Amino acid sequence: MPRKYKHGPKMLSKKAAKIFEDRGVHLGDYRPMFIEIAQRWSLVIGVEVTPSQAARCMAELKMARWRAVYHEDHAIDAANYSFIAAALEDD
Repeated sequence: MPRKYKHGPKMLSKKAAKIFEDRGVHLGDYRPMFIEIAQRWSLVIGVEVTPSQAARCMAELKMARWRAVYHEDHAIDAANYSFIAAALEDD
């Protein structure tokens, strides 16, 4: 039996946009943060990680949490991290 979700894709995308905007107000531009995350992860694992890869890994983290137990924020955050990764590919 298919899982019933509280909200459809349109509502979830609106929530994702709102969360992205709110995070921007509190944390500023996402680019410096993902540059720093990539640098830190590169030091830890000994392989160069790009900012886009760091954002993709954050999306995968949310997907792993989603697999363990569904919470709407896992899906929304995974989407936002994917959007950030795509934007960073263009940098």
